[in-house]
Amino acid sequence: MGRLALERLPSASAAAAASATASPSAAAAAASGAIFACASCGAHLAPREALVSDNFTGRTGPALLVRFVLNSVLGAAEARVLRSGAHVVCDIFCACCGEALGWHYLRAPGASEEYKVGASVLERARVRDEVVGGAEDRD
Repeated sequence: MGRLALERLPSASAAAAASATASPSAAAAAASGAIFACASCGAHLAPREALVSDNFTGRTGPALLVRFVLNSVLGAAEARVLRSGAHVVCDIFCACCGEALGWHYLRAPGASEEYKVGASVLERARVRDEVVGGAEDRD
């Protein structure tokens, strides 16, 4: 039995065909074809172009800050003291398999941290790099 794919990022050929109607983030994702996917089930999470910074640290080690995450479910909001101060965050889980992926920033302590609000941290140990496309792109 296969996994449920809630939302898949388009392949490069599909994006080229639909570039006039595609959202900027979906078109950018398809342009490179590189995405981040859940390490447990392979659900598509974010295009490589959504990456803000790869210089973050999560509970399990290296982490990524991304502008948005697809196929995810947010947990309850909570105040949490992180390396950069006290933030209001909620945990992020894969919508397909329930794996904890990282957290989402809801509020930041000051102006220097505001760029994180609305963004999410994906723990490197819980995501994998993939390239969208392949057989369907070959004619």
